[in-house]
Amino acid sequence: MTGGEPGASYSSALRQWLERARIDRKSLAHRVNCSESYMSWLLTNEARWKPTPARLTWARKIISACGGTDEDVAQWVDYHHAVSDFVAHGGTLPKPPGDAEKATAEEVAAEIRHYLGAVIDVLGRTMAWLPDPDIDANFEQRMVTAWDEIPERRVDGGPSFGFRDTRQGDVSWNRAVEEVAVAVVLADAGYGKTWLLRHHGRQLARSALAALESGAPVDELVLPLFTHAAELAAHWAAGKAPSNAVLGAAMLPLRESGFTLDARLRDYLEDRLLGEQSGVHVLVDAWDEVFDDDHREAARQAVRWLHGLVVHPGGPRLVLASRPTGYSDPFGVADADGDLEYSAPRYFELGVLAETQVRHLWRAWFRYRGQPLPEQRLLPAIAPRSPLRRFVHVPLIAAFCAWVAEEETVAQTRSELYRQVLGRFLSRQWKPGSTPSGSPHQDPAHRGQLHRALMELAWHMAAGGSTWRRHCARGLRDDPGGR
Repeated sequence: MTGGEPGASYSSALRQWLERARIDRKSLAHRVNCSESYMSWLLTNEARWKPTPARLTWARKIISACGGTDEDVAQWVDYHHAVSDFVAHGGTLPKPPGDAEKATAEEVAAEIRHYLGAVIDVLGRTMAWLPDPDIDANFEQRMVTAWDEIPERRVDGGPSFGFRDTRQGDVSWNRAVEEVAVAVVLADAGYGKTWLLRHHGRQLARSALAALESGAPVDELVLPLFTHAAELAAHWAAGKAPSNAVLGAAMLPLRESGFTLDARLRDYLEDRLLGEQSGVHVLVDAWDEVFDDDHREAARQAVRWLHGLVVHPGGPRLVLASRPTGYSDPFGVADADGDLEYSAPRYFELGVLAETQVRHLWRAWFRYRGQPLPEQRLLPAIAPRSPLRRFVHVPLIAAFCAWVAEEETVAQTRSELYRQVLGRFLSRQWKPGSTPSGSPHQDPAHRGQLHRALMELAWHMAAGGSTWRRHCARGLRDDPGGR
């Protein structure tokens, strides 16, 4: 058997291999590491005549799983290249009604430009309490420590690094990740994992946009796909084809900028993601924030599917970010032939800021505010004997210190600093046009209600698994104005 019967489409030719081997679709999907829904799509999508690298990759896997030899695969590929050439030179093959030709890379150039612009916009946005709406204004280049294996745990089961061990790292992130196919960034809350991933995705998008404007072919661009692990898990659990689940999750944040993914660009991005010369970097944030058991399993399946694509140089790259406490490794080990050796994950401990970076962050903060640097208010945080000194190198703590110092002197302990931060949040002083004194937000009884509500929410988030989302939604229904 070669490509199939004369005139056979990509899908029908693969179905002939399936029938010959007497393998059901479910078993075949398991063998080639894809979902049943995606396998069904591969075997029924009659319109796909063009032998793109992505489709040929899946064909090789399917034919091999059905007992085909390397020679069979080569003949199959030659057959479908011949079909493609026949069509390209004016030949006509039977098509289902309404079939449309696949868009070329050149036809989607304008849409790629729009997509990259949306990525740059959305990944650059910050939280409302920060002084600058763009992350570049206060982003500090980061150092990491690289590991071949997951960093060891302490005797008490916690991570060997974190607030108890504020190391700065020994190599820059940009240099460390340059040639890494699968990277896992591990750090405690507040260390800046999300900002690092967002900044990294933004850099990739800007480089791709600059290359596009300089006339580079679209197929040569390195394209980022950024997604939250919880969104990836939700799309995967919905039973979508794997590539559709990944793309759907990655497009969700871009709605903030008004971007929507049309069918032509989706097809193109799918081919890029699945191709052997992919040039796609998938960035998955907050791996530890998938709380529902079923969704955790879906997230693992999604990441393992992505990992299966990252087998050889030229395939997609994958970056995962997580707190070490909630990290469960989803990656398999290399098989007997070493096929996964290239894609073995590399683990990175994200370092804290140097003191010079902390001071630079503070100067930039108050420069944007249009205020002089309140050195006396900040001194307790950085004084040689201050209990807070070792923690102020953590980016979130450094930002909290600057925020508090806008109004008062920074406390010397973390607990007191958190009290100051919570007080500002509750009084809504961080909002534009701060609530005037004497409003209900300053009323002791009302503040007490807010304290109790936050305590209840914290409890549900800590012990209630995914149910905390329902409590958030109920709170918003009860108080839609955020009062």
